[in-house]
Amino acid sequence: IEILPLGKDDIDERTRWLAQAFGFDLIWEVPYGSIVEMPTYPGRGSAVGEAAHLGIPGVFCEVGGEGKIEEDMVNLTLQGIKNVMVHLDMIAGTKTPFDATVLVGGHVFFAHKAGLHISSVKAGDHLAAGQELGHVINLAGDVVQRFVASEPGVLLNIVTLGVVNPGDMLYVIGNL
Repeated sequence: IEILPLGKDDIDERTRWLAQAFGFDLIWEVPYGSIVEMPTYPGRGSAVGEAAHLGIPGVFCEVGGEGKIEEDMVNLTLQGIKNVMVHLDMIAGTKTPFDATVLVGGHVFFAHKAGLHISSVKAGDHLAAGQELGHVINLAGDVVQRFVASEPGVLLNIVTLGVVNPGDMLYVIGNL
């Protein structure tokens, strides 16, 4: 679950509550300017962000990977929605306890060279500062770019397409 706190206590508190109600293991808070490599993220324009500006809590529910529709990820999402509905007393059921790890801000790694992306990690991995994430090799097999975690975090997203071009986003890490 990703949320975009605005620094407004009332809406941020209700948004955090909504995120916790999903019952997922991770919540990623991304206040404006909290991703070093993308200092103007998140900008205006997303439905979740605009809802917050109007005083309406909202979250991004992101599960799975590679743009695939996987049955277990669909079921996880549906269970999260049901959990929210139970917490809002919209349907009967057992309220899940709030026990998510909260990550705040993070880092995004982009390819600076074209080549073949080789990853050493997978989404969900807990990373140590200095841990190698992967590298890009050229057609001759030479390493042309390495990726190393600058601080502890959780790998939230990884691009698994083999061929990369300069500017491609490859890793998204939430700070612990």
